[in-house]
Amino acid sequence: MRVSYGSAPAGSGIPEGDGIWTQGTWGFQVYHGITPETERTTHQLRYVVHQFGRGDAAMLSEFYRQCDQIINEDVTIFGIQQRALDSDHEGASAWQPNSRIAINADGGLLQARAITSKLLQSEAQSKGAKPAGKPQAARA
Repeated sequence: MRVSYGSAPAGSGIPEGDGIWTQGTWGFQVYHGITPETERTTHQLRYVVHQFGRGDAAMLSEFYRQCDQIINEDVTIFGIQQRALDSDHEGASAWQPNSRIAINADGGLLQARAITSKLLQSEAQSKGAKPAGKPQAARA
């Protein structure tokens, strides 16, 4: 998964696509590799890509510190989410959260899971097999 960040002068906006580098200010991209380890654990690999020569050593050091802080906050939240899933008496899962725990921000993820589920069912039907339950989800 790639996430692009950037800035531009107020009111100018950022161009579509990979134009974060064309604004004459700054931009960076973060690449996340997600690899399930077990049913409850996942490895998250992260690479931060940016242009060198923008800012001094102190600025870069602070930039890297903040990038690490964000990831460490995410890891803390992942652990809290996993404990909530593990202790849910209604059986919520990372694959199909109950409507009572889904929030608007989950919309894209829920749609992606629904599409994946339909594709797996379609594939199983085309092969003449019955779907083998829900696909396993990677959890933090």
